[in-house]
Amino acid sequence: MDMLLTRLKMVKEQIVAVSSIFQLSVDAAWTKLNKYYSLIEWLPIYVVATILHSYIKMKYFQRH
Repeated sequence: MDMLLTRLKMVKEQIVAVSSIFQLSVDAAWTKLNKYYSLIEWLPIYVVATILHSYIKMKYFQRH
């Protein structure tokens, strides 16, 4: 989800001369994804799963 939110944020910053429908769609996608991201980010099961992940471990929480 971090990658998707980052990408949507970049797209939002770059949309200048694109149709308003596209801009509304990007805004709606970012809003929805951000809603779910904020709901699950600190659930205990999410924290445990992230720490146990062989690649991510505690690095994610130390960075954020």
